[in-house]
Amino acid sequence: MFEQAIASYIYKITSRHTGERVSLFSLLGDMEIPENFKRFAQAEVEEFLDQERLGVGKTGRFDFDSPDVQALIKEVKHLLRSSFTFTRDEFLEITDRASKFVFNYVIRPRWTLEKFLFKEEKIVSGNEVELSLRYLFDYPFYSKGIKEYLELNKKTELTIDSWKKLHGKIDSYLIGLIYENPESVLLPLYNLFLFASDKSSVPADALIIFFKDKGADEVVDRLEFARDNKEIGEIDLPTFKKILEAPGQCDLLTKR
Repeated sequence: MFEQAIASYIYKITSRHTGERVSLFSLLGDMEIPENFKRFAQAEVEEFLDQERLGVGKTGRFDFDSPDVQALIKEVKHLLRSSFTFTRDEFLEITDRASKFVFNYVIRPRWTLEKFLFKEEKIVSGNEVELSLRYLFDYPFYSKGIKEYLELNKKTELTIDSWKKLHGKIDSYLIGLIYENPESVLLPLYNLFLFASDKSSVPADALIIFFKDKGADEVVDRLEFARDNKEIGEIDLPTFKKILEAPGQCDLLTKR
């Protein structure tokens, strides 16, 4: 689903950087490229740096934990990250993976986060969570909620049951915000399709999946009625607000 929008997202990024090598610096400085793609690309480079194991002592004879040494290592990593370049094949591959990840995360964040954080495990370490969160740009309240949960409860790991409860609380709060200020929650979804398709509306199916992901059955029912009975296939924010404000399904928008 949404294959055409994903293909367009990929094309718009890869057509802006056509060289045999593409630097991370040029990607991060490109104001036309979405921030969610930039965040993914930067996290990938940081993953490469982690694999280099900079500053990890092998003999135990040097104090790599010294604040001064850690500050220098951090600066070295910054310089290396800034100068990193992708080969053409690497750039095409990462753009493909990033775009699919972004679409999954923006449209169904709960499902995607669970798969991405836990990878079929029941418990993940706080460090693993921190590394995974580097990839996320949209919906910062999820990352903030996880970090605050671990810090306030002095936890060094996150269980899938704890995450489900935490995510449920966050989503319940967000559903309340939907009725007051839809833009505050839905802006990433609308921005995603604005970049990919040059439209200020999103497919009704994308909104339905988004609210199913949150367990917001009433909103799902209204959107499905608008799609199936009123044949509204694309929904902009003003239309979405009218759908929410309608007293009942029979009072929804007239057929377009």
